[in-house]
Amino acid sequence: VLLPTSFKLLSDEEFVRMSKNDHEIGYAIINAPGLYVVTGINDSAAQLNTNNSGQNGAVSNEFLNDLAGLLSKYVGPVGGAQVGKDTVLDVATGKLTLEQINLLFRHLPVDLSYVDENELVKFYSDTPHRIFPRSANVIGREVKNCHPAKSVHVVEEIVEKFRSGEQSQAEFWINKPGLFIYVIYTAVRDENGKFRGVLEMMQDCTHIRELEGSRTLLTWDKTDFVGDNQRIY
Repeated sequence: VLLPTSFKLLSDEEFVRMSKNDHEIGYAIINAPGLYVVTGINDSAAQLNTNNSGQNGAVSNEFLNDLAGLLSKYVGPVGGAQVGKDTVLDVATGKLTLEQINLLFRHLPVDLSYVDENELVKFYSDTPHRIFPRSANVIGREVKNCHPAKSVHVVEEIVEKFRSGEQSQAEFWINKPGLFIYVIYTAVRDENGKFRGVLEMMQDCTHIRELEGSRTLLTWDKTDFVGDNQRIY
């Protein structure tokens, strides 16, 4: 059911994006398959759709409508109106285009992730220097399903205490020889104090901790500590 239904609901562009995400994360047990490439009409999809028109394994319109309704609950309406990259948006303290917003997130010296009040992953900043790999496949997924089983209870406790208002921040850090990673979770609340989710901020502070004295004059360093893709963690 899953494969023919995916061919009916997903576009070639979405298959290409999923394939790229899979290769970014990497594969276990099996060798990495080739990237999904669109060369005109996808023959496999067309064949599967043809085969599913019969009695056996038929995907009914009723089932597709139910599935589309379920998807809209978690990831928004399927095929909804898109905002153009040049559309100017009011961001409360200024006006930016969608392209500018994406560029700003991409160049932040920190990694950000946002989980909404329904505990669904809604966003992460796709920075080239991010500390841990992320995949767009996590968008719309319950946050507890994005962590190892041994740490799920910690995630659930953070969300619960943030939701109740008992706590508003939780700090963690990873301290190893030559590496210091700082992580902070912050409760997101609207102007009425209503819980609207959790913001995670992660930063490689190794270079910051090495700084001594003061620098008040402009000096150009040879090493770019933000966006250095050659660092191995």
